[in-house]
Amino acid sequence: MIKINVRNVVVGGTVDMGVPIDVLSRLSGAMYDPTEFPGVRFRLNGCTVMIFGTGKVVVVGSVTGEDAFDAINMLV
Repeated sequence: MIKINVRNVVVGGTVDMGVPIDVLSRLSGAMYDPTEFPGVRFRLNGCTVMIFGTGKVVVVGSVTGEDAFDAINMLV
């Protein structure tokens, strides 16, 4: 028998409209340096949430999909 452990869930999505990166970058906990990475990053609940000006949202580092969605909901 093979034992499988989920260690990293990646969740991606799109906001229907563009995202004001300049506004997001001023929120508490935001990490943004456009010379290093084109999106705003937040560390929430052990996950990293990345939001791009195009509306793309990516969450990495969660162990469950629910953890990823909880991290996104903390921002909205």
